Amino acid sequence: MLLDGRTNSITLDEILDNTNNALIAVDPQGRIIYANDAVFNILEIPVRDLVGQSLETILARVEKEALIYALDAANGNKVQTAKTLGLSRAGLYKKLKKHDLH
Repeated sequence: MLLDGRTNSITLDEILDNTNNALIAVDPQGRIIYANDAVFNILEIPVRDLVGQSLETILARVEKEALIYALDAANGNKVQTAKTLGLSRAGLYKKLKKHDLH
């Protein structure tokens, strides 16, 4: 496969859409301008709902959901939750406060 435009050329969109890696592109203001289908497989948020959103907002949403899931899995045990997430207890409490989960 040649990428120089002579034969069997492919477009950047084809490369991005056919990779197994999740790819998100943002504009200078941090708004999502592109996300491939692999992103949906990880975040379970439809790509059409991501485009135009702030990456910071989406990441905060995902972080909050991960905290809730980890707390539930640990039956509310914050020491176990911190360990599972690879955080110090202080780091966990900081994130819980940030997301109003304390």
